[in-house]
Amino acid sequence: MHPFLRRLFYRYIAPQWRIVTCRERVLTRQDRIYHKALLWKELRNPYKDRWFADPFILSCEGDTGEKRHEMTLLVEDFRYADMKGRISRLKVDLQRMEITDCKVVIEKDTHLSFPFIYRPGKMISQHEIQRDLNTPPIYIIPENSASGRLDMYEYDMQTDTCRFVKTLCDEPLVNAVIVRDDTMYATKLPDANGKSLGVYRRRGEKFVYSYSVDFQECIARNAGCPFMIDGLLLRPAQECNEWFGHAVSLQSVYTKNETLTMTELRRLVREEGFHTLNAYGIYLVADVKSFKHPRLSKLIYRMLHATDLTLN
Repeated sequence: MHPFLRRLFYRYIAPQWRIVTCRERVLTRQDRIYHKALLWKELRNPYKDRWFADPFILSCEGDTGEKRHEMTLLVEDFRYADMKGRISRLKVDLQRMEITDCKVVIEKDTHLSFPFIYRPGKMISQHEIQRDLNTPPIYIIPENSASGRLDMYEYDMQTDTCRFVKTLCDEPLVNAVIVRDDTMYATKLPDANGKSLGVYRRRGEKFVYSYSVDFQECIARNAGCPFMIDGLLLRPAQECNEWFGHAVSLQSVYTKNETLTMTELRRLVREEGFHTLNAYGIYLVADVKSFKHPRLSKLIYRMLHATDLTLN
């Protein structure tokens, strides 16, 4: 596709993403997680030349009882001008529900997305804000499969900057998450949105493929950082059966006799699509799919006999 036409396509036809957030203490109750309707609120995006996706919560600050005034996110920052993503830090006013500041922290010649936040030895719990989560070191492991490798960066909260640390894997991994310090889940090109999730183990300084967990449908790709609820490990996964990011499959993760089992507890669905889900204390953040011109977009996809899984 000609670059000019491609820019028009991404700006007016292709899916775009909107960040939503939710404050739901009910997720501390296992017996309610399956059916409770989550009350999502959309964040206003003041930047007209880009959309934001793949939100991960870095911190929530400004106590008033249990409420926080400000949330800091790391996101994919996709700009129409060059049609590629970079990793940006967003400041969010939780009272006005709007993005107030954006700063690029990682940018490369190739597309970046899914800025997984790795805090060694720590696990996000859905019970409360853990005040020690942001003690150094904090690492960012963004998706950069276009480069053919997976790199890790250290994030400095004081200077709001990142520095390259090392390459974790010499394969084109997609949406990699480290579950324990020695275990990583990821899908891989060319089948990033398929039925097989790779389990990688640390060997020296890098992660190497160990085995796969296979599903009956396309719910392998990670949709966020796994988190704990009352001792239960949950993995958000993307459902990409027909459309990219159609829904989020929330899966329980069990290991018995070194056999890994993932079972869907709930599927989170929005009209157009549900892409990622991340937790931080009692807060949830996600991104949902939208079209600038829904009828035109769907007409063009039908005419081309395509979806956003096959045409992008």
